[in-house]
Amino acid sequence: MIQFYFNVGDIDGTYWTLIIELLFYAFILGLFKSRYLKYFKFIGVFICSITIISCYYFYDVEQVKNIISWIPLFQFFPLFFSGIIFYKIFNSNEKVYVNYLLIIFCLLCQISLFPYSGRSHLYISWADYSIMMGSYFILFSLFVNNRLKMFVNKVTLFFGKISYALYLIHQYISVSIIIPLFYHKLQMNFWCVIFFIDLPIIICIATLITYKLEIPFSKKMKDKLYALL
Repeated sequence: MIQFYFNVGDIDGTYWTLIIELLFYAFILGLFKSRYLKYFKFIGVFICSITIISCYYFYDVEQVKNIISWIPLFQFFPLFFSGIIFYKIFNSNEKVYVNYLLIIFCLLCQISLFPYSGRSHLYISWADYSIMMGSYFILFSLFVNNRLKMFVNKVTLFFGKISYALYLIHQYISVSIIIPLFYHKLQMNFWCVIFFIDLPIIICIATLITYKLEIPFSKKMKDKLYALL
């Protein structure tokens, strides 16, 4: 999970996100241990602001560029920041205007970081990225205000539960195994391979991982952690 710092390729292409998640967890742990977690909103605004300023005014400075590149959390910090604000709105009913202003602030910051964050700029335009980000933020805003209940059912809950396992396995299995075998080698129709072979297989594998590994082992680890408290 820390292959990023050893120049080792990702087992699956989607794993480039894992180091960013780990850095965020380490950052939050540091705030928690130092008792600064209660100031997270101020810290979040500061980090977002300093990142934007650094990218737009000092990115030509090698040290600045290296910091932003080697601590990729900076490139996506507004998304993590907004996630915490969304959580506060949803879970603690902090529906105050300041939180919504912070949500808008995070959205604008992340859109501004488009040329400097991840690989998106290699595949889509700034306008595409802005529309995509705006759509995500609108959906989350509707969700935390209980406006998406009509979409909650057994099917969506099931896919929500297996979504992380699906994220972890879908690319390698699809691109490196299933598609080459059925589409390239056996010359089957591409869309038939995707919808009737690839999709069912990765859903089944993700389901097995979720219910036979993730859920049982998560429970055991939680029990052990609580026993240490």
